[in-house]
Amino acid sequence: MCANRPGGVHLGNPASDEEDERALRRLNEELALMNAPSVHGVVYAIGEMTAPAVRPLREAIGQI
Repeated sequence: MCANRPGGVHLGNPASDEEDERALRRLNEELALMNAPSVHGVVYAIGEMTAPAVRPLREAIGQI
């Protein structure tokens, strides 16, 4: 397990780094240099808006 990836602790080799993780970290670092909101904050906000919108679908699927 490793904690060096965005979002918390994940299974995997801490020495490995996938391309999408590198790109996300690089974008986040560049935005920080420009005093822009972090990528993580934006992704979290999208999730906050999306979760309530898909709740009825999740509940309908759970009843199948």
